[in-house]
Amino acid sequence: MMNPNAGLEEHSSKSPPKQISGQWPSVLRSYGKLEWAIELDDATAADINLTAMQDALRKIKYDQLRAKDQDLWKEFSMRLDNTLTIARSMPANKTSLALIRNQMNETRRFMGLSSTPIAPIETDKKWITPLTASKETYLSLAKALSSDHEIDALKLIPQLVAEAKKLPSATDTAQLLKSLKHLDMQKDIKGIRAAFKPVSSNFLTIVRNHGMDNLGNLYTVHCPMADQGKGADWLSDKYEVKNPYFGSSMLGCGDVTDTLSKIK
Repeated sequence: MMNPNAGLEEHSSKSPPKQISGQWPSVLRSYGKLEWAIELDDATAADINLTAMQDALRKIKYDQLRAKDQDLWKEFSMRLDNTLTIARSMPANKTSLALIRNQMNETRRFMGLSSTPIAPIETDKKWITPLTASKETYLSLAKALSSDHEIDALKLIPQLVAEAKKLPSATDTAQLLKSLKHLDMQKDIKGIRAAFKPVSSNFLTIVRNHGMDNLGNLYTVHCPMADQGKGADWLSDKYEVKNPYFGSSMLGCGDVTDTLSKIK
């Protein structure tokens, strides 16, 4: 029998294609919810999350990959998509899950992407409205910094502080409010950019704990050159790099490293 993988190059788990790896978590989260639904014998939830997993897979962009990696992704994303289609025609049980798991493992082997499902996080709905408001102001601040608009950035900081104070838990927001207090003390764009790193880090933690998959489109972007080469993250509502730490001097420096929330 002919080996369908003959001649295909394997990717190390240490070097998956960056453009894919930044979008892959949305597939893994749906996979985790699917696994949990099957464990609970909840056929309706299983079907919903199987559909979500397939939708997340189909929305992955790969136009920035080198030609060889594009061909590899087309092959293995097609195989996984076909497997998910087959699974949808089967009863939602451990047999269909095993079929998906086998194809996920093969995708890991050749694309270097994780095949481990991300366990679902239960979100308290009381967070969503105030967290969405904080997110929008945060994104406006990031945009002002990436556009080198110092005056706009200075105006947005008090608004972000006010929005953050409306978040439900003082315990969960203590570090964010502390970093925002320091941000609010800055008088120019250089100081704001330096103080933006801990604000972003703390805001990212809150999103991971209370807003995953509930905040529209939201991505983590990483710049390896920020903070004197120590690196820094920020959040973006678009799958793009517009660097708030350097603005026009190095606007495109960075990579999308995670998908925190994506519109279904």
